[in-house]
Amino acid sequence: MKEEIDNLSEVVVTALGVKREKKALGYAVQEVKGENLTVAKSLDISTSLAGKVAGVQLVGSPSSSFDNADILIRGVTGLGPQAPIFVVDGTITNQSAVILDNIESVSVLKGPASTALYGQRAANGAVVITTKKGSRKKFTSVDVNLGLTFEKLALLPPYQNDYAGGYSSSLTSAGTSFDAQGFYLFKYNPAIHPASWAAFNGQRMLEYGADESWGPKMNGDNYRAYWSWYPGAEFGQQTPLTAQPNNVKDFFRTGVNKNNSISFSSGGEGYNFRMTYANQNRTLMIPNADRDQHQLALNGSFDIGKYITISTDLTYTTNSTKGKPAEGYRLDGLNITQNFNQWFQRQLDMKRMVNYREPDGSLNSWNIGDPNASADIKVYGRPQYWDNPYFMVNEAFSTQAQNRLVGNIGMNIKINNRQIQVFNATIVL
Repeated sequence: MKEEIDNLSEVVVTALGVKREKKALGYAVQEVKGENLTVAKSLDISTSLAGKVAGVQLVGSPSSSFDNADILIRGVTGLGPQAPIFVVDGTITNQSAVILDNIESVSVLKGPASTALYGQRAANGAVVITTKKGSRKKFTSVDVNLGLTFEKLALLPPYQNDYAGGYSSSLTSAGTSFDAQGFYLFKYNPAIHPASWAAFNGQRMLEYGADESWGPKMNGDNYRAYWSWYPGAEFGQQTPLTAQPNNVKDFFRTGVNKNNSISFSSGGEGYNFRMTYANQNRTLMIPNADRDQHQLALNGSFDIGKYITISTDLTYTTNSTKGKPAEGYRLDGLNITQNFNQWFQRQLDMKRMVNYREPDGSLNSWNIGDPNASADIKVYGRPQYWDNPYFMVNEAFSTQAQNRLVGNIGMNIKINNRQIQVFNATIVL
C-alpha cells in the first residue's frame, strides 16, 4: 500500500470563496458534496441537509405551504428558534434562490465564531453554498435532472364523531326550543313565515350558526340539514343525522411536485461557464393551491490576459403563486385547516359542499342563521361566521408574483502567483 499524505488534509470553503484546511479552523464546520444532496430530490436546501450534517435539526416541513423548510444548527441558542443565514458564492440570500442541481458543495459553519466571517447575522450559523461553474478543460456537457414526487395527507387530529353541530347537547338543552335529544326545533310563526311553512312546525334542526359540535348525538334521527333551507327541489326535505368521519380528509387532494432542470457547461483555455434552467411546479394538498417557479442561472469566469479574471454568478428567479394557504390563528376564515380543527361540524358532507353556489348564482354555507327568526333566505341564508370552504379556495384565494435577481460580478488580479480580489459587486434585486 502506498501512503498518500496529501489526501489527509480536508479543504472546505468558508467565506467569499476562500478555501482552508478544516483542521486549521477555530470553529466547527462540516461539508456535504452536491451529489449527496440530490440522491432523493428535495424542493429546498434545508430539507436536503436533514440527516446529512450533525447538529442540524429540521424544524419545519413545507408540505402544507409553499414556504421552505426551516433548520436549526445546534439547537435553540436564544429566546427562540433562529435560522442560520444562507450564503451562495459569497452572497447572503434567501434559500429559495438556490438551485439544488447547481450545488457543488455545502459547508455548514456551526460555531458562534463564524460571525467573524459574516457578522452578527451568522450568530446562529451559516450554510455556505458553492455552485458549479464548469470546467476549464475543453469539455462540453449537458445535464438533465428530473424529479416527481407526490404528497398525501398522513396525519389528522382525532375528531369526535358522536355529536353534531350545536352548542347544547341532549344533557343540557331540553326546553321550549329544544327536544330531549338536543335537537333545535322549528317553530312556525304566521307573523314571520309563509303558510306553506306550517307543515314544518316541530321539525328538528341544528344550531346551524354554531361553529362547534356539542349538539345532539348522531344516531340516524331525521332532521333538516342546512341545504334543505335553500330554495330548490330539496327544500323542506329531512335526512338522517349521521357522522361524517372522513369529511376533513375528503377535502384534501394529492399534491404533485415537479422539480426539473437542465444545465449546459463548457470551458476551454482561459474561460469556463455553466448555464442552468430549473423549474418547480407544485400543487399542494389544499385544492387550488399552486405555484410555478422558473430559475435561470449563469456561473463562470473569463481571463483577460494572464493576470486579470472576470467572474460572475447570477440567478434570476420568477414565481407565480395562487391560493397560498393562510397560517396562524385567524378569524377571517382564510386558514381553512384551522377552521376544520376548531370551527366546524362533524355531520357535514364534503361531497355536497362542493356545490357552493345556488342555481341563481348566490352562495350557500353550512353556517347559516336561524329560520325561526326570518323566512327570507337572504337573511337566514347568510353565513354567521364561516363561508363554504370550497368558495374560499376557489374564489377567495390570494395571488402573488415575485421576480428576484441575486449574484456577484467580480474581478481578480494575479500578482506574484497570488489572486487578489480588487472588485466585487453583489446584486440583489
